[in-house]
Amino acid sequence: MQASAGLSILFSDSDELFLASGDEQFIYVFQYGVVAFFNHNSSEINAFVKSLNPDARNWEDQELSETMKVLVEPGTDAVSFDHVTISDFDPEAIRLIMLNTSQFVALDKHLEMTEYLLGETCQYVDALEQRGRLTISGRKLKQFIGHVLKIKGQISENLYIFDSPDITW
Repeated sequence: MQASAGLSILFSDSDELFLASGDEQFIYVFQYGVVAFFNHNSSEINAFVKSLNPDARNWEDQELSETMKVLVEPGTDAVSFDHVTISDFDPEAIRLIMLNTSQFVALDKHLEMTEYLLGETCQYVDALEQRGRLTISGRKLKQFIGHVLKIKGQISENLYIFDSPDITW
């Protein structure tokens, strides 16, 4: 199957789109907002991101990103903190590496959101403990609760990202 701009679709479902974008180059787009690139330079990444969203910042300026080095060494399969070694160049292995790296980025984003909420909540709890009342108006409290529930919903919505594909096992 062929996508626009000369990209070949290697895998797609309702949550993911895995594309071949050149000789040993891949792009993986996820429903939860992460886009992963394999063997692309900064200008190629920025051009693709701008084609998806003209208002997007350059990838170097994004809040969260992760780099994983992939080495090909015959007879060796190993995973380390900052690199993965595979025995032969296999697009399905690359897809799996990109999937897991993207999940790390999504986890970091969820962690960042929950840490923010926890900090906000602690301020109100501390005030309640020390003064015996909340230091937030009823309207602001309702807005805060709405914000918490919205983020909880976003995290719950994206829990499927932790379902590993069968090939992982």
